[in-house]
Amino acid sequence: MSLEDLELFEDDINKFNVSETCKDLARRVQNSPGPRGGFMVGLVSNTKDGMFFSDEASLKIYLDTAQTKRHMLPGYNYYKKISDFYDSHFEEGELYIEYVKFKCEEKNGIICEYCTNGWSASPINVVPKPYPDENYKYKSYEETPTSDMDGIKRKPDDFQPRSQIRSQFENGLLKSGSSSDEIKQFSQKYAVHDESLIKAELNHMELIKFKREKRSEKRKKTTQEEKDKSVDQYDWHDLLSKGKIKELSVNLLSIFIRDKQLCNPIPRKKSEKISLVEAYLSRQNAMKQCQNKRSNEPQAKEIESDSDEDCDIMSDVSEEEINFEICSTSDIDSTSESGDEINAPPVVVNRFGRSVSHWKHRKFFGDSDSDSD
Repeated sequence: MSLEDLELFEDDINKFNVSETCKDLARRVQNSPGPRGGFMVGLVSNTKDGMFFSDEASLKIYLDTAQTKRHMLPGYNYYKKISDFYDSHFEEGELYIEYVKFKCEEKNGIICEYCTNGWSASPINVVPKPYPDENYKYKSYEETPTSDMDGIKRKPDDFQPRSQIRSQFENGLLKSGSSSDEIKQFSQKYAVHDESLIKAELNHMELIKFKREKRSEKRKKTTQEEKDKSVDQYDWHDLLSKGKIKELSVNLLSIFIRDKQLCNPIPRKKSEKISLVEAYLSRQNAMKQCQNKRSNEPQAKEIESDSDEDCDIMSDVSEEEINFEICSTSDIDSTSESGDEINAPPVVVNRFGRSVSHWKHRKFFGDSDSDSD
């Protein structure tokens, strides 16, 4: 299994686990007493493939574009309104996203129109984050502080175990080879009773770091190869036959499109560049096969293409190959004056079996038999 296949496999596992967790949470919430009476309903949204409408592609373009250029994108005002509302009303942590009404006053200094309309009660306080207590337990809701010892509001994930493991791993304070005392000290501080979970998470972080380094080495190697080789030094047709065009870098695809003058301006998305390059190479292969087929066939047995039939029927036939039986002009005039029908000329064929006629005997749409030449 390659590194790419392993990443896709892990991604599928994560999607499945998230879906099952959401379903389990919805079952637990279903028919539970609500905060204002009644009972709650647990719902799980459909997957991306099952949604009736999804603007994921447009939203991704908006998020990936620099803020100074977002105003030129379609849907800019819609996405900006949602983005500003999210930034001023939501608090995001490692494993949670919390909406807090009137949080806009804390962020922007003023209360927005959405929080003002339809609300008469006092502002809602932030739900306190779990705080470790003794014996690997957490304090109760009433005892959980919302600020630290200096009176400053607590930051998200200040005691979230997985977030703290990641933070200390990146800072070099914890690693998979850490001593048992260091791991035990961490488990007591953040209320993790099973120390094997800490070791498993550290091993997972080591794996992520290893794969990140491998991808970085691969990118550096590919970049160096692109610098050392020109576009013509690549066997493009071999890459096409092996399906490796999609593995090339965006920079190399752009250079190839610019060198062959395939499109101006050059497409922005990598998928569009891949389609353009593959279409160009496939067309070249098809033309080459046609030329080889024509050159290998005997000239006497050549099968003329449809384009040749659209050309003038007399363009490729010499005068010696055609014998006409054409009546004189005086015969035509005398026949037309007498009103008798003009006999159709005999059918003449060339050596290729194609029928040949003269322009004087061709009839067009709307011509009647009594019309004279």
